[in-house]
Amino acid sequence: MYQGNKIDKRVIKTKDSLKRALVKLLIDNKLENVSIIALTNAAEINRKTFYLHYKDVASVYKEITGNLCDKIINQIISTSWEEIENENTIYNVLSIIENDEFVVSLLKDTIYAKRITSLIESVIIENIYNKYLQKHLNNNSKQVYTIIEFNVYGCMRVFLNWIKGKENTDLRDLSKGLSLLTYKVLPQ
Repeated sequence: MYQGNKIDKRVIKTKDSLKRALVKLLIDNKLENVSIIALTNAAEINRKTFYLHYKDVASVYKEITGNLCDKIINQIISTSWEEIENENTIYNVLSIIENDEFVVSLLKDTIYAKRITSLIESVIIENIYNKYLQKHLNNNSKQVYTIIEFNVYGCMRVFLNWIKGKENTDLRDLSKGLSLLTYKVLPQ
């Protein structure tokens, strides 16, 4: 991917083509039913090129979801607990998801929407809970985890409706509304 300090744009283009093709194939197929031949044909890339970047079809899917999870985790880790409780953090996390064309397509149009949603929720919940524990060392309670879980599930349902066009507002306003419902009830 890197040549010296330069990013090889051909690699990015090839990987994006494969990811885009996989997302299209997942609209009607289970991941385990997508062959490398079907994927490379859909991406208009030869198999040799595929094997330069991936070992199997599942690794393309894992890269899509892994990249998203890494971005969300980095966002939460780099945010103080005080910032977690405000609308900007909700906006920043939802923007990460919104700006990932592959994940948005999977959330809208595939049988993988529930799986991706569950993955996103678990990453957010675990990292916010860990952030809470760093701030409140003596409060490792199931109640706190449940409150965070409830808030994240609710936010994700509203966000999924927004992604699907069922909410008529911009993401910033949506985040403001969601911030009123989240984290304020956690024990300090």
